[in-house]
Amino acid sequence: MPETPWSENVLARYLTAAGVALADPALAVDITVDAVPSLHPQTYEVQPGLLDMSGRITCSGCGTTAETYGGNEYYEANREEMVRFLADRSRPAAQAHAETCRAMPRPPA
Repeated sequence: MPETPWSENVLARYLTAAGVALADPALAVDITVDAVPSLHPQTYEVQPGLLDMSGRITCSGCGTTAETYGGNEYYEANREEMVRFLADRSRPAAQAHAETCRAMPRPPA
């Protein structure tokens, strides 16, 4: 099976049912963690040292994208720990989707 390069922000990848059947590693569900500066709820100013972080899965077969856990504020100093935590929380959803997804992206015209 040929290797497919991972994007820099992909933490884990699960091969979909279609990817297994077609021996195509590009048909996969990727886990990523989004981290953006946290904004104050009233003033919308950046809150130094805080990040809004969430786990996300994205399927290259059917195009499904879902936030799996998060949307909470975390201290930037704990970023690596929270990335691991959010990735772990995203794994069950990614694996469940990959086990059943038989979709393939539309080929280019």
